[in-house]
Amino acid sequence: MIRQQASQPADLSEEVSDEWMVHFVSRRNQADRSFYEREGNIPLPADGELSDEADEFDVLCAQLLRRGLIPGFPDGYARRYSPKTTIIAQDASGIDFSKRASTCGVVFRRSEFVAAGAVEEVIAGRPDLHFDGLLAWDVSSVSARQIHFRAPNYEFISALGLPLLDPSSPFKTLGVIVDSEHQATAIQELLTRQFLSLRSYVPLARQTRKLLKRAHILVPAGGELGCHISSISGLEGFSTRSAIKTSIATLRKKVLAEWAFERARAVAFQYADRSAVMSFDPDSYRTMFVGFADDGSPISKFLLSAGLAEPVDDGIAPNVCRIDIGIEYFIEEANGKAMLQAAAAALEDGLGLRFFVRDYFD
Repeated sequence: MIRQQASQPADLSEEVSDEWMVHFVSRRNQADRSFYEREGNIPLPADGELSDEADEFDVLCAQLLRRGLIPGFPDGYARRYSPKTTIIAQDASGIDFSKRASTCGVVFRRSEFVAAGAVEEVIAGRPDLHFDGLLAWDVSSVSARQIHFRAPNYEFISALGLPLLDPSSPFKTLGVIVDSEHQATAIQELLTRQFLSLRSYVPLARQTRKLLKRAHILVPAGGELGCHISSISGLEGFSTRSAIKTSIATLRKKVLAEWAFERARAVAFQYADRSAVMSFDPDSYRTMFVGFADDGSPISKFLLSAGLAEPVDDGIAPNVCRIDIGIEYFIEEANGKAMLQAAAAALEDGLGLRFFVRDYFD
Protein backbone atom coordinates (compact mmCIF):
# COMPACT_ATOMS: atom_id res chain seq x y z
CA MET A 1 0.00 0.00 0.00
CA ILE A 2 1.23 3.51 -0.85
CA ARG A 3 0.77 6.34 1.61
CA GLN A 4 1.02 9.91 0.29
CA GLN A 5 1.66 12.84 2.60
CA ALA A 6 2.60 16.44 2.11
CA SER A 7 5.07 16.76 4.96
CA GLN A 8 8.61 15.40 5.16
CA PRO A 9 9.01 11.81 6.43
CA ALA A 10 9.45 11.37 10.17
CA ASP A 11 12.84 10.73 11.70
CA LEU A 12 12.87 6.93 11.86
CA SER A 13 15.88 6.86 14.16
CA GLU A 14 13.44 7.58 17.00
CA GLU A 15 11.30 4.83 18.51
CA VAL A 16 11.78 2.14 15.87
CA SER A 17 10.15 -1.23 16.49
CA ASP A 18 12.41 -4.27 16.49
CA GLU A 19 10.75 -5.68 13.38
CA TRP A 20 12.87 -7.85 11.11
CA MET A 21 13.21 -6.98 7.43
CA VAL A 22 14.14 -8.93 4.31
CA HIS A 23 16.14 -7.70 1.34
CA PHE A 24 15.51 -10.00 -1.62
CA VAL A 25 18.25 -10.30 -4.23
CA SER A 26 17.47 -10.28 -7.95
CA ARG A 27 18.59 -12.66 -10.67
CA ARG A 28 20.43 -11.33 -13.71
CA ASN A 29 18.03 -9.51 -16.01
CA GLN A 30 18.90 -9.24 -19.67
CA ALA A 31 16.43 -6.40 -20.13
CA ASP A 32 18.30 -4.27 -17.60
CA ARG A 33 21.58 -5.32 -19.15
CA SER A 34 20.45 -4.20 -22.60
CA PHE A 35 19.49 -0.80 -21.18
CA TYR A 36 23.02 -0.19 -19.92
CA GLU A 37 24.67 -1.55 -23.05
CA ARG A 38 22.90 1.21 -24.99
CA GLU A 39 24.70 3.68 -22.75
CA GLY A 40 28.07 2.65 -24.18
CA ASN A 41 28.60 -0.99 -23.20
CA ILE A 42 29.52 0.01 -19.63
CA PRO A 43 30.89 -2.91 -17.58
CA LEU A 44 28.52 -3.85 -14.77
CA PRO A 45 29.44 -4.85 -11.21
CA ALA A 46 28.63 -8.52 -11.68
CA ASP A 47 30.23 -9.09 -15.09
CA GLY A 48 33.33 -10.60 -13.49
CA GLU A 49 31.40 -12.47 -10.81
CA LEU A 50 28.40 -14.07 -12.50
CA SER A 51 27.26 -15.76 -15.68
CA ASP A 52 24.54 -14.18 -17.82
CA GLU A 53 22.07 -16.83 -16.55
CA ALA A 54 22.83 -16.39 -12.84
CA ASP A 55 19.75 -16.93 -10.67
CA GLU A 56 18.90 -15.42 -7.28
CA PHE A 57 20.95 -17.98 -5.37
CA ASP A 58 24.04 -17.28 -7.50
CA VAL A 59 23.63 -13.55 -6.87
CA LEU A 60 23.22 -14.13 -3.12
CA CYS A 61 26.41 -16.23 -2.95
CA ALA A 62 28.41 -13.63 -4.90
CA GLN A 63 27.41 -10.87 -2.50
CA LEU A 64 28.13 -12.97 0.60
CA LEU A 65 31.58 -13.72 -0.81
CA ARG A 66 32.17 -9.96 -1.08
CA ARG A 67 30.59 -9.42 2.38
CA GLY A 68 28.37 -6.60 1.22
CA LEU A 69 25.44 -5.49 -0.92
CA ILE A 70 26.22 -3.27 -3.92
CA PRO A 71 23.18 -1.20 -4.94
CA GLY A 72 22.07 -2.15 -8.43
CA PHE A 73 23.80 -5.53 -8.26
CA PRO A 74 23.77 -7.53 -10.46
CA ASP A 75 22.67 -5.64 -13.57
CA GLY A 76 23.44 -1.98 -13.08
CA TYR A 77 24.35 0.88 -10.80
CA ALA A 78 21.05 2.74 -11.21
CA ARG A 79 17.39 1.88 -11.59
CA ARG A 80 15.51 3.45 -14.48
CA TYR A 81 12.75 4.99 -12.36
CA SER A 82 15.09 6.69 -9.89
CA PRO A 83 18.23 8.83 -10.07
CA LYS A 84 19.52 7.06 -6.95
CA THR A 85 20.44 3.41 -6.72
CA THR A 86 18.95 1.93 -3.57
CA ILE A 87 18.83 -1.24 -1.51
CA ILE A 88 15.24 -1.89 -0.52
CA ALA A 89 14.04 -4.07 2.36
CA GLN A 90 10.54 -5.08 3.41
CA ASP A 91 9.05 -5.88 6.81
CA ALA A 92 9.06 -9.67 7.16
CA SER A 93 5.59 -9.64 8.73
CA GLY A 94 4.10 -8.17 5.55
CA ILE A 95 5.55 -10.70 3.07
CA ASP A 96 3.56 -13.50 1.47
CA PHE A 97 6.40 -15.93 0.70
CA SER A 98 4.05 -18.31 -1.14
CA LYS A 99 3.78 -15.79 -3.98
CA ARG A 100 7.53 -15.46 -4.52
CA ALA A 101 9.45 -17.44 -7.11
CA SER A 102 12.54 -17.20 -4.88
CA THR A 103 13.06 -16.14 -1.28
CA CYS A 104 16.86 -15.74 -1.50
CA GLY A 105 18.06 -12.71 0.41
CA VAL A 106 19.29 -11.38 3.73
CA VAL A 107 17.39 -10.69 6.96
CA PHE A 108 18.24 -7.98 9.48
CA ARG A 109 16.66 -5.88 12.21
CA ARG A 110 14.68 -2.84 11.13
CA SER A 111 16.25 -0.72 13.87
CA GLU A 112 19.76 -1.51 12.62
CA PHE A 113 18.79 -0.80 9.01
CA VAL A 114 17.47 2.61 10.08
CA ALA A 115 20.64 3.27 12.08
CA ALA A 116 22.59 2.45 8.90
CA GLY A 117 20.77 5.27 7.10
CA ALA A 118 17.66 3.64 5.64
CA VAL A 119 14.71 5.98 5.09
CA GLU A 120 11.06 5.85 4.00
CA GLU A 121 11.82 7.79 0.82
CA VAL A 122 11.93 4.70 -1.38
CA ILE A 123 11.70 6.69 -4.62
CA ALA A 124 14.32 9.43 -4.63
CA GLY A 125 12.84 12.88 -5.10
CA ARG A 126 9.40 11.86 -3.84
CA PRO A 127 9.41 12.37 -0.06
CA ASP A 128 5.61 12.58 -0.21
CA LEU A 129 5.30 8.92 -1.26
CA HIS A 130 5.79 6.24 1.39
CA PHE A 131 5.29 2.51 0.86
CA ASP A 132 4.03 0.66 3.91
CA GLY A 133 6.65 -1.73 5.24
CA LEU A 134 9.43 -0.62 2.88
CA LEU A 135 12.69 1.18 3.61
CA ALA A 136 15.47 2.20 1.20
CA TRP A 137 19.21 2.71 1.68
CA ASP A 138 21.66 4.41 -0.67
CA VAL A 139 25.39 5.06 -0.70
CA SER A 140 25.04 8.61 0.62
CA SER A 141 24.53 7.00 4.06
CA VAL A 142 27.34 7.18 6.58
CA SER A 143 27.50 3.37 6.75
CA ALA A 144 28.52 3.01 3.08
CA ARG A 145 31.87 1.29 2.54
CA GLN A 146 33.99 0.30 -0.45
CA ILE A 147 33.26 -3.30 -1.48
CA HIS A 148 35.79 -5.01 -3.73
CA PHE A 149 34.69 -7.23 -6.60
CA ARG A 150 36.12 -8.69 -9.79
CA ALA A 151 35.76 -6.62 -12.94
CA PRO A 152 35.27 -8.28 -16.36
CA ASN A 153 39.06 -8.20 -16.87
CA TYR A 154 39.40 -10.11 -13.56
CA GLU A 155 41.11 -7.21 -11.83
CA PHE A 156 39.67 -6.14 -8.49
CA ILE A 157 37.83 -2.83 -8.39
CA SER A 158 35.42 -1.44 -5.82
CA ALA A 159 32.11 0.33 -5.41
CA LEU A 160 30.28 1.80 -2.44
CA GLY A 161 27.86 -0.57 -0.80
CA LEU A 162 26.29 -1.78 2.44
CA PRO A 163 28.71 -4.02 4.41
CA LEU A 164 27.29 -7.26 5.78
CA LEU A 165 29.52 -9.83 7.51
CA ASP A 166 32.28 -7.32 8.08
CA PRO A 167 33.34 -5.36 11.21
CA SER A 168 32.15 -2.16 9.52
CA SER A 169 28.66 -3.62 9.10
CA PRO A 170 25.81 -1.88 10.94
CA PHE A 171 24.18 -5.28 11.56
CA LYS A 172 25.01 -7.16 14.76
CA THR A 173 23.04 -10.20 13.67
CA LEU A 174 22.37 -11.22 10.07
CA GLY A 175 20.21 -13.92 8.57
CA VAL A 176 20.57 -15.51 5.15
CA ILE A 177 17.35 -16.81 3.67
CA VAL A 178 17.30 -19.48 0.93
CA ASP A 179 14.86 -21.70 -0.94
CA SER A 180 16.03 -25.25 -0.15
CA GLU A 181 18.10 -27.55 2.05
CA HIS A 182 20.68 -27.85 -0.73
CA GLN A 183 21.12 -24.08 -0.85
CA ALA A 184 21.29 -23.88 2.96
CA THR A 185 24.11 -26.43 2.99
CA ALA A 186 25.98 -24.52 0.28
CA ILE A 187 25.67 -21.22 2.18
CA GLN A 188 26.81 -22.90 5.40
CA GLU A 189 29.89 -24.28 3.60
CA LEU A 190 30.62 -20.86 2.04
CA LEU A 191 30.43 -18.97 5.35
CA THR A 192 32.27 -21.69 7.28
CA ARG A 193 35.10 -21.42 4.77
CA GLN A 194 35.17 -17.65 5.32
CA PHE A 195 35.29 -18.26 9.08
CA LEU A 196 38.18 -20.74 8.85
CA SER A 197 40.15 -18.69 6.33
CA LEU A 198 40.40 -15.65 8.60
CA ARG A 199 43.99 -15.08 9.78
CA SER A 200 44.65 -13.79 13.31
CA TYR A 201 47.13 -11.22 11.96
CA VAL A 202 44.51 -9.62 9.71
CA PRO A 203 43.03 -6.46 11.29
CA LEU A 204 39.63 -7.01 12.93
CA ALA A 205 39.69 -10.77 12.25
CA ARG A 206 38.32 -11.50 15.72
CA GLN A 207 35.36 -9.16 15.21
CA THR A 208 34.62 -10.77 11.84
CA ARG A 209 34.62 -14.22 13.42
CA LYS A 210 32.09 -13.05 16.02
CA LEU A 211 29.78 -11.71 13.30
CA LEU A 212 29.96 -14.99 11.38
CA LYS A 213 29.26 -17.02 14.53
CA ARG A 214 26.14 -14.91 15.21
CA ALA A 215 24.82 -15.27 11.66
CA HIS A 216 22.09 -17.78 10.88
CA ILE A 217 20.47 -19.41 7.86
CA LEU A 218 16.72 -19.64 7.26
CA VAL A 219 15.26 -22.37 5.05
CA PRO A 220 11.63 -23.49 4.52
CA ALA A 221 10.60 -25.58 7.55
CA GLY A 222 10.55 -29.36 7.43
CA GLY A 223 14.26 -29.80 6.77
CA GLU A 224 16.97 -31.55 8.73
CA LEU A 225 16.44 -32.50 12.36
CA GLY A 226 17.79 -30.35 15.14
CA CYS A 227 16.92 -27.01 13.57
CA HIS A 228 14.74 -24.49 15.37
CA ILE A 229 11.57 -23.04 13.87
CA SER A 230 11.86 -19.29 13.51
CA SER A 231 9.94 -17.14 15.98
CA ILE A 232 10.33 -13.99 13.86
CA SER A 233 6.99 -12.51 12.86
CA GLY A 234 6.42 -13.39 9.21
CA LEU A 235 9.19 -16.02 9.15
CA GLU A 236 7.46 -18.72 11.22
CA GLY A 237 7.45 -20.98 8.16
CA PHE A 238 11.25 -21.20 8.19
CA SER A 239 13.67 -23.21 10.27
CA THR A 240 16.97 -21.71 11.40
CA ARG A 241 20.49 -23.00 11.84
CA SER A 242 23.90 -21.58 12.52
CA ALA A 243 25.76 -20.20 9.52
CA ILE A 244 28.98 -21.82 10.77
CA LYS A 245 29.46 -25.58 11.11
CA THR A 246 32.76 -26.84 12.47
CA SER A 247 34.08 -29.77 14.50
CA ILE A 248 36.58 -30.00 17.35
CA ALA A 249 39.05 -31.68 15.00
CA THR A 250 38.70 -28.87 12.45
CA LEU A 251 39.16 -26.16 15.06
CA ARG A 252 42.27 -27.89 16.37
CA LYS A 253 43.77 -27.82 12.87
CA LYS A 254 42.83 -24.15 12.63
CA VAL A 255 44.68 -23.36 15.87
CA LEU A 256 47.69 -25.39 14.73
CA ALA A 257 47.79 -23.46 11.45
CA GLU A 258 47.49 -20.11 13.26
CA TRP A 259 50.44 -20.94 15.51
CA ALA A 260 52.51 -21.99 12.50
CA PHE A 261 51.62 -18.79 10.61
CA GLU A 262 52.61 -16.60 13.56
CA ARG A 263 55.94 -18.39 13.93
CA ALA A 264 56.64 -18.15 10.18
CA ARG A 265 55.84 -14.44 10.15
CA ALA A 266 58.07 -13.76 13.15
CA VAL A 267 61.00 -15.59 11.54
CA ALA A 268 60.46 -13.96 8.13
CA PHE A 269 60.27 -10.43 9.49
CA GLN A 270 63.84 -10.75 10.74
CA TYR A 271 64.84 -10.49 7.07
CA ALA A 272 62.57 -7.55 6.24
CA ASP A 273 63.85 -4.02 5.83
CA ARG A 274 60.76 -2.13 7.00
CA SER A 275 62.12 1.19 5.67
CA ALA A 276 62.17 -0.20 2.13
CA VAL A 277 58.61 -1.47 2.08
CA MET A 278 56.86 1.67 0.87
CA SER A 279 59.26 2.18 -2.05
CA PHE A 280 59.05 -1.40 -3.26
CA ASP A 281 56.47 -2.80 -5.68
CA PRO A 282 55.06 -6.11 -4.39
CA ASP A 283 53.51 -6.88 -7.78
CA SER A 284 56.95 -7.76 -9.14
CA TYR A 285 57.12 -10.67 -6.68
CA ARG A 286 53.85 -12.36 -7.47
CA THR A 287 55.75 -15.28 -8.98
CA MET A 288 57.65 -15.92 -5.73
CA PHE A 289 55.70 -17.68 -3.03
CA VAL A 290 55.73 -20.30 -0.29
CA GLY A 291 54.11 -23.50 -1.46
CA PHE A 292 53.60 -27.20 -0.76
CA ALA A 293 52.53 -30.28 -2.67
CA ASP A 294 49.06 -31.56 -1.81
CA ASP A 295 49.82 -35.03 -0.50
CA GLY A 296 46.31 -35.84 0.68
CA SER A 297 47.27 -35.60 4.35
CA PRO A 298 44.73 -34.21 6.85
CA ILE A 299 46.60 -30.91 7.28
CA SER A 300 47.00 -30.51 3.51
CA LYS A 301 43.29 -31.12 2.99
CA PHE A 302 42.45 -28.67 5.77
CA LEU A 303 44.59 -25.84 4.36
CA LEU A 304 42.84 -26.19 0.99
CA SER A 305 39.29 -26.70 2.27
CA ALA A 306 39.60 -23.78 4.70
CA GLY A 307 40.80 -21.39 1.99
CA LEU A 308 44.22 -20.97 3.63
CA ALA A 309 45.92 -22.27 0.49
CA GLU A 310 45.03 -22.45 -3.19
CA PRO A 311 46.08 -24.78 -6.03
CA VAL A 312 48.54 -23.39 -8.58
CA ASP A 313 48.28 -24.79 -12.09
CA ASP A 314 51.72 -23.86 -13.42
CA GLY A 315 52.23 -26.74 -15.84
CA ILE A 316 55.56 -27.56 -14.15
CA ALA A 317 54.83 -29.64 -11.06
CA PRO A 318 51.57 -31.42 -10.11
CA ASN A 319 49.49 -30.64 -7.02
CA VAL A 320 51.39 -27.45 -6.15
CA CYS A 321 49.53 -25.22 -3.69
CA ARG A 322 50.29 -21.64 -2.69
CA ILE A 323 49.99 -20.40 0.87
CA ASP A 324 49.82 -16.76 1.90
CA ILE A 325 50.91 -15.77 5.42
CA GLY A 326 50.88 -12.03 4.80
CA ILE A 327 54.60 -11.37 4.32
CA GLU A 328 54.75 -10.85 0.56
CA TYR A 329 54.42 -7.08 0.86
CA PHE A 330 57.57 -6.94 2.99
CA ILE A 331 59.82 -8.73 0.52
CA GLU A 332 62.83 -6.72 -0.60
CA GLU A 333 65.08 -7.50 -3.52
CA ALA A 334 68.26 -8.36 -1.61
CA ASN A 335 66.95 -11.15 0.62
CA GLY A 336 63.43 -11.91 -0.57
CA LYS A 337 64.06 -15.59 -1.22
CA ALA A 338 65.90 -16.09 2.06
CA MET A 339 62.97 -14.50 3.83
CA LEU A 340 60.45 -16.87 2.26
CA GLN A 341 62.72 -19.88 2.82
CA ALA A 342 62.86 -19.05 6.53
CA ALA A 343 59.05 -18.84 6.58
CA ALA A 344 58.78 -22.17 4.72
CA ALA A 345 61.06 -23.86 7.27
CA ALA A 346 58.98 -22.53 10.15
CA LEU A 347 55.75 -23.72 8.53
CA GLU A 348 57.25 -27.15 7.89
CA ASP A 349 58.32 -27.42 11.52
CA GLY A 350 54.90 -26.34 12.77
CA LEU A 351 52.64 -28.30 10.44
CA GLY A 352 54.69 -31.38 9.59
CA LEU A 353 54.22 -30.75 5.87
CA ARG A 354 57.04 -30.06 3.43
CA PHE A 355 57.09 -26.43 2.27
CA PHE A 356 59.26 -24.84 -0.40
CA VAL A 357 59.78 -21.52 -2.18
CA ARG A 358 58.79 -21.28 -5.84
CA ASP A 359 60.36 -18.58 -7.98
CA TYR A 360 59.56 -18.65 -11.69
CA PHE A 361 62.55 -16.43 -12.44
CA ASP A 362 64.98 -19.19 -11.38
